[in-house]
Amino acid sequence: MNKENIIEISDPEIVHFGEIFLIALRIKNLAENYAYLDKKVLISGGGPVGLTTALVLKHYGWEVEICEIRSRRREIAEKLGIKTYSIINEVPESNYSVVVDCAGEDPVIPYIFPDQISKVIKGGAIILVGVYFSEVNFNALEILLNEI
Repeated sequence: MNKENIIEISDPEIVHFGEIFLIALRIKNLAENYAYLDKKVLISGGGPVGLTTALVLKHYGWEVEICEIRSRRREIAEKLGIKTYSIINEVPESNYSVVVDCAGEDPVIPYIFPDQISKVIKGGAIILVGVYFSEVNFNALEILLNEI
């Protein structure tokens, strides 16, 4: 390693954003495996990870949409040119080659993982980033038949 490649960071917030950015790049690399189907992605959860992921994918030519229950986060996404939905039931079915779950489980909001399955086109993928602390029930046959 060369000393020229080292950047000193004194603000811990920048380090935190760096971690989020690296997660977003990893998601982008995983999503690229499904780009041959269509470069259309739904991100559920418009928090720091979801929004950063949206911006990275948008930069790489993906059509990005976000499902986010909090209006302030939707406003930020919309200002950045990203179409948003407030609830998963508004999102078109079988419309995305990739769905990225950045929401996970929230103590107040019921988890939406099972609802995300119907949003993926045949042969597409769901990338789980959000954390679930309890058991999640879903229809495994739907995943199998749609090759998700």
